[in-house]
Amino acid sequence: MDQSSLRDLPYARYFGNDNTPGSCVARCKSKGYPFAAVVNGNDCSCGHSFGRYGRAQDVECEAYRCTAPGYVGCFMDRGSPHRDLPHLKIMNGITPRKCALYCKSKKYLYAGVQNSNECFCGKSFGQHGKVPDNECDKRCSGDKQQNCGSGWRNQIYSTDEY
Repeated sequence: MDQSSLRDLPYARYFGNDNTPGSCVARCKSKGYPFAAVVNGNDCSCGHSFGRYGRAQDVECEAYRCTAPGYVGCFMDRGSPHRDLPHLKIMNGITPRKCALYCKSKKYLYAGVQNSNECFCGKSFGQHGKVPDNECDKRCSGDKQQNCGSGWRNQIYSTDEY
């Protein structure tokens, strides 16, 4: 029996070490699927709905870095005047979603959470390079279950997901 039909997101599966949440969302979106997930770090799956088996506990996602929608990756930053995302907003109670919504309201394409309480916005990113996701490991001041970058590390999100 083909077990793929039992998966919560059973369509358009892609395997590879290059599967990030951001690339998986882009792949699924290009195939017309509104939902995407990276499973076990390298399996990108797509679907039209999700939740068939309920919500996973946050600790179950810990090993696989559960992230908010629109996640692109963890990127280096540098000080002014060479910020990767130039518009800064310090936010109490920050989450990736709160930052992305703020940046979208200001007409920016990308949002970056950094150092647990900083929200950066910009029209492009990546001038200082991508780093492994585990370098964005500081907990968000607004939700200790989520990560919000780290020192000189932006967790980048596309605002078009919000």
